[in-house]
Amino acid sequence: MDPNEDDLNILDAAEQIEPNVVRDADSTSYVLVASIPPAVLVAVDALSSSFPYVEIGGYPCLAWLDWLRCKEQLKITLMTRMALRSLRLGMRGPEPFDLSEAPFLSPWYPLREPKFGGVILIGIQTGHPILEGNLINTSRICGMCSEGKWARSATHWYQLGERAEPSDLGRLPEQYTSCLTALGLTLPEVQQDIATDRVSAGLGHV
Repeated sequence: MDPNEDDLNILDAAEQIEPNVVRDADSTSYVLVASIPPAVLVAVDALSSSFPYVEIGGYPCLAWLDWLRCKEQLKITLMTRMALRSLRLGMRGPEPFDLSEAPFLSPWYPLREPKFGGVILIGIQTGHPILEGNLINTSRICGMCSEGKWARSATHWYQLGERAEPSDLGRLPEQYTSCLTALGLTLPEVQQDIATDRVSAGLGHV
């Protein structure tokens, strides 16, 4: 079991939920607390910011806008926690069982993520437990073999096959091929970016 699996399940449940909505006498919308999955509710209650429950018709409820804020704060909290955990895992490297069922990327290519920084991989995948389709991009890369044989993203281990060259990726959608030259990274640049992330997380020195 991947150490991030519980957090991923909570994050997925929070994204997929369609909670029951009730309205008060002023037609203000509230989310019925009982319609929030228990694991998500426990995670929400553990957030540093508290959101007050109110009773509508005798049932505890959460204001709709507060629920949206909860979901956003929960997402940030879980992704930050998973990234820190994955940076530690990337420093350690995978155990054999970590890669036995890990998704496989081949070919793959490293890019600097244009909006948030850090490294992501794009590539052709097989065996991903969540993402569908052949072409995917990973979440932020938190560790990578210096020879490019494995990678640890913020959420998963990956087995890596052949590293693609930009000329090999002509079959990719235009929005990818147009940014390869500007955002593509060498393996040493990938390692440097990961080292910078470790320093920012208080885990080491560049």
